[in-house]
Amino acid sequence: MKITVIGSLNYDIIFKNSQINGSPGGGCLNVSFNLTYLKADYVFITQLGNDQLAQIIKSQLTKAKINLLPQQTEKTNLAVGFSDSKTTVYSFYKSEFILPPLPRLPEIVFLSGIAILNAQNLHLLRSLATETLLIFDCNFRSPLNDFQTDIMLQILKFVKIIKKSDEDKVGNLDFSGKAVFTTFSDGVEIQFQSRKKRIFIDEIQQPASVVGAGDAFCSFLLFRLQQDCRLTFENLCEIGSAASEFARQKVMLPASYFLVQ
Repeated sequence: MKITVIGSLNYDIIFKNSQINGSPGGGCLNVSFNLTYLKADYVFITQLGNDQLAQIIKSQLTKAKINLLPQQTEKTNLAVGFSDSKTTVYSFYKSEFILPPLPRLPEIVFLSGIAILNAQNLHLLRSLATETLLIFDCNFRSPLNDFQTDIMLQILKFVKIIKKSDEDKVGNLDFSGKAVFTTFSDGVEIQFQSRKKRIFIDEIQQPASVVGAGDAFCSFLLFRLQQDCRLTFENLCEIGSAASEFARQKVMLPASYFLVQ
């Protein structure tokens, strides 16, 4: 089974301590980076502009062995961050993300974030639903507006697996009937049908990086589903436990989510 990761890609420019650094970024890129590390069979479909910045990104991701399938749009997305010792505050400069026509019917599709919540994407998702295992990572760090909530409610009709964290602003979205993984700093909760289980792992006292822990969880979730996609409560609990441990190990590695140093 092949994994298809679909989502936006940015070029991150970070201002910190009078220094400026730039690198490709985004949750779906982090997921793809880990899938490469896991030697999974996947493709990352995203949008890049017809500009010099896109050429820089393509060159860097080729070196990182990311299996990239870019669709051309007008401009490459930018994320500008201002960082101190504790947090980074971002400003985003993005165009609307439209799901591209897929080269073939994929078996597993991973989608993430607010970027895909527009009416034009519903038709493609509806057409995929009967033949494809659709997985959605909420990654909503700000509350959805009424329009986005309506789109998400419609997407939930097609998605089989939801991944979210205890920090996501999911409001009153109803995830009943879905397999739901909710990640915490000390583990994961799995809900499926009428059953629920909380799995605990050793909480990291001094992580080298907490950036991308949720993305690491998603990548291992996809990797295990590629091997065994049975939607049973027992299998989902085994996958959730293993994905939590993988994410814990990844954040112990310094700079593990910076593709280009």
